[in-house]
Amino acid sequence: MSGYIRCLVVLLLCMGTFNSNAQVNYWNKLYDNQSQWDLSFAVVDLGGYYLTAGNTADLLAADSTFYGSVWLFYVDSNGIKGAENIIRFKNRQAYKGNQHILTRTFDDNFIYYGGLGDSNNNYSMVLIKLDSFLQPIWQTTDSGKGFMEPGELLQLHDSGFMVCGFASINHLAQKDGFLSRFDKNGNHLWTKYYGDIRQDFLSSIVQSDNNHYLLSGVSDQSPFLMKVDTAGNLIWRKDFNIPNTGLYIKKSIYGEGYIAYGSRNADSYRDYYGVVARINENAEFIWKDSVRLGTHVSAFCDAIELPGGNIIAVGLTDNGGQFYPLYAGWAAKFFTNGGIMRERIFAQGNKVESWLMAVALTSDGGIVCAGYDRNDYDTLLRGQDSWIIKVDTNLCDTPNCSPDVGMRDVASQHALTIYPNPFTNEIAIHFTYTSSFDATVRIYNGQGILVKETLLEKPTQNKNLSTNSFAPGLYIIQLIQNGAIIKTQKMVKQP
Repeated sequence: MSGYIRCLVVLLLCMGTFNSNAQVNYWNKLYDNQSQWDLSFAVVDLGGYYLTAGNTADLLAADSTFYGSVWLFYVDSNGIKGAENIIRFKNRQAYKGNQHILTRTFDDNFIYYGGLGDSNNNYSMVLIKLDSFLQPIWQTTDSGKGFMEPGELLQLHDSGFMVCGFASINHLAQKDGFLSRFDKNGNHLWTKYYGDIRQDFLSSIVQSDNNHYLLSGVSDQSPFLMKVDTAGNLIWRKDFNIPNTGLYIKKSIYGEGYIAYGSRNADSYRDYYGVVARINENAEFIWKDSVRLGTHVSAFCDAIELPGGNIIAVGLTDNGGQFYPLYAGWAAKFFTNGGIMRERIFAQGNKVESWLMAVALTSDGGIVCAGYDRNDYDTLLRGQDSWIIKVDTNLCDTPNCSPDVGMRDVASQHALTIYPNPFTNEIAIHFTYTSSFDATVRIYNGQGILVKETLLEKPTQNKNLSTNSFAPGLYIIQLIQNGAIIKTQKMVKQP
């Protein structure tokens, strides 16, 4: 029986018959496994139903032993939970970090990649292949040098896998990025380590062509990209020298190069911005946006590219400094050439924390997001619940939803004209205000370095900027208002 047929049998038994012609439904639901830690960090669309992975815990098991667990369950098109499985690890905790990776394999099964930790801060990576009943086909763990934390996973054309992350002797020691190769049966083939005297982390991996892979990472809190061959040998590495920034990458399907997402700390405590960018094959920024909705903390944990090239990023924001929720789920939609189009806050009532950790495009043209919701800061059971929402690609759960549901349609509030393009020694800016905030214009060169910044104070709506000092080439011009990037435009200076 193929994986596809077995999966249909499970769904029919556990969730009722699925009708592919049913009306599209949107929902916002919590899922409680009666544990202190019930969280979802990954979600996969399966053509009208969904599979999510995260962690849970058995604090009072029958033998009075703590079990950290990987928790997987199906959700149908109405958001109703179906078949599930809990894979337990005695005296270990399924790592609660950002990196729980779940991918559908070429043979219609699933591969899970995550981390395990214990009370002594010992961590190892775990790789589990599961059938459509969510039962392990095989699993393997690796502690590398003694301490390993996961990055991301890439399924290869031969049905094997590449995984990345970082490793060290212990959690306090010097850290190096690692890349490991496994065959389709989970057999470890090799591991390569990358690093020098700096703290190096590898966060994500994509296939750039048939013979090379591109990895993103962070070195001493600054992002870098590196290219390796099929044996893990380093071809080149590029450091971006952008302080306090972490980036993940995904291969672009509908546009140029790669999409990138993450967060940036603005050199002060609890002062974070979400970052979204597009990078070309030469590891150069095509555009890069740094945006914040709240007053202190905003970050993106995952992103997808839509048909046509728009990008949707999800994560968290501090919701303007309010205590309830202290952090709310945050989703933002970006134009194809950068600039935020619209954004929305998602939350579940008076909860302390609501985080969106993963997003996937659905077969009906919407998106599904997974994360978790935290009731309070105490240590009582059932403090956190898995959280899944389904909306359309305009972040709506009702037709043409408006700002009264937490939506901010940024793009419709502003008009910006910058000319001429190409330019030589000067550019002219015309901006139409529709809010009470002043605006800032920032100009970046093709390497993502800020070369000019100017304030447009109300009622100023026209400004000429000298570009005599600019070298010929590509420039990215951003308009920022109230902490959000409103518009982004690419321009070229002629010699």
